[in-house]
Amino acid sequence: MTEVIGRDGDWAGVMSRDADWGRSHGQGMLIGQESHAGVKG
Repeated sequence: MTEVIGRDGDWAGVMSRDADWGRSHGQGMLIGQESHAGVKG
């Protein structure tokens, strides 16, 4: 993940964790999808 994002690796890491929390709580679904899309492409 971090290798693809580069300097945004930290951000991706935080967003990925937020995405998990969001998906579990039914919140931040958009954030989760965008995070995965940006990280994994």
